[in-house]
Amino acid sequence: MKTSYDLLWSTFLAKCKVDDLDLPNSEEAIYDTIQNAVLAFNNKLEDDLLADNTTELLNRELSGDELLLLSHCIRIIILENQLIYFSASFSPFTKEIGARNLGNQMNRLEYLIDREDDKIHSIIVKMTDDFI
Repeated sequence: MKTSYDLLWSTFLAKCKVDDLDLPNSEEAIYDTIQNAVLAFNNKLEDDLLADNTTELLNRELSGDELLLLSHCIRIIILENQLIYFSASFSPFTKEIGARNLGNQMNRLEYLIDREDDKIHSIIVKMTDDFI
């Protein structure tokens, strides 16, 4: 049995919640996010996982750890996109918003990304320990 996009997305929503306003809001955007997460997953694990948008299936059944890792890859992509969007959108208005407020928001997003990266690393370490 192969892992479905629905299972992946529901796992992501349950384990790695982000603000609803920051979630991809179209099927195409969700597909793009999943595809990008699969690229990150493959890069981190030197794997060959594939995602098929037509069937909405991954090419194999994921273990619980793999599903959790892929969910966190989705979250970090969303957080990184938030940081890029926030930086590009609000930096020109630094005077109006206030440099301190903008800096605090940017620092918060960077902190969340760092924590997510640490979480991803710890899942990978656990997966490696379980394998050995």
